Amino acid sequence: MSLGLREIPDQSVEMPAFADHPDIHLLVDAWNAWRGSDLVPSRRNVNLCEISKLLNMITVFDMVSPTEFIVRYIGSSFMDLFGRDYTGANYLDLTPDAHRKVIRSKRLMAVVEQPCAAFWTAKPMFREGVSLNTVGACLPIAPTAKDAPMQMMQLMVLLEPAPFTSFVKKNEHVMIKNSDVFLAVDIGAGLPSLPVGPV
Repeated sequence: MSLGLREIPDQSVEMPAFADHPDIHLLVDAWNAWRGSDLVPSRRNVNLCEISKLLNMITVFDMVSPTEFIVRYIGSSFMDLFGRDYTGANYLDLTPDAHRKVIRSKRLMAVVEQPCAAFWTAKPMFREGVSLNTVGACLPIAPTAKDAPMQMMQLMVLLEPAPFTSFVKKNEHVMIKNSDVFLAVDIGAGLPSLPVGPV
């Protein structure tokens, strides 16, 4: 898999070749327009109508602390794929083990603390027997209120057809495997030092 970078025409964010997908371009282009000359867009400037076709695969997190990533919004397709609504859940509670939890925390906090963009690949297990190749992007959003946490908007793109599943709320949480590749991209504040370890 090539990790070579390619500049997006008329944009200031570079994307890895593996993330070259129309849906990711749409999100990055909208995010760049929202931020204008700022390093990170303010929540007040985020116009979800511009990415309405992506909202079923978007997740927005309130990045409260390195141990608390609260799911503020999760797209409807995730409810079908995971079998439940994770709104209000701590994303780190869905991480399989302590070591991977540390890696996920450092990776995703870097997006809002550095700040930077990130692009990734993963093959998560959604339900028993359903594991799909995906690619995605993480982008920081600054809060409007001074006492509110930074937010992270994440898009996941399915690279293969998903079998139809009806929403069935389950009692148990699905453990969400870390990404296989996670690449930070400079948006004007430099690059973070990301942990290396098993995914």
